Amino acid sequence: MDRPEPGGRLPPDRRDGTGTKVRPAGAGHPPQAGRQAGAGLGLRLPRVHAADEGEPGQATGLYEQALECFEATGDLHGQGVLLASLAAAHAQLGDTARAAAAFDASLAIVRQTGDRYGEGTLWLRRGLAHQEHQEYPDALFCLEQSITSRQAAGDSWGTAEAYEHHGDVLAAQGRQADARPSWRKAYDTFLDLGDPRTEALRERLGLTDPQAP
Repeated sequence: MDRPEPGGRLPPDRRDGTGTKVRPAGAGHPPQAGRQAGAGLGLRLPRVHAADEGEPGQATGLYEQALECFEATGDLHGQGVLLASLAAAHAQLGDTARAAAAFDASLAIVRQTGDRYGEGTLWLRRGLAHQEHQEYPDALFCLEQSITSRQAAGDSWGTAEAYEHHGDVLAAQGRQADARPSWRKAYDTFLDLGDPRTEALRERLGLTDPQAP
């Protein structure tokens, strides 16, 4: 996977060669029409919820339409969210080129806007996509980036989530001893927060006493 350099900005207008469009905010539609169309599409998007609902082909079409509406209104946050969803859907379809292009475009937006929370979530989703395809080195890299971004955002729950998946990827490689520190960091945070995810992590760690070191 090409690992993007920090601080990248979106070019003024391009088609990246894979079919994923990245266009400047404000182009193509009257702002009010864009807002109305984006809101209408937003009501339909939960029915497919990226690739998670099992219909990534349908999802990509809806996300492309909604993306144009958010571009028209200059909504960078909306563009970043939709591009991340496109990346997940393309990854599930096995279209790695379009997935990478949408991910890079989304990453450029969250970095442009200084959204460390969004950046952490984006890296997590990318890491999980690599994990699903057993691309473990890339998965670990993305999850480590997620940990760093979520720590910078002060997101303790999100950091724990990334650590949990980081341990899972190490374990999938047969690296149980390396996985334990990541699982333990996740466990300790979830325990402090009263999150039920501690139960599964306790089993992975082989803990009988919740407070055991």
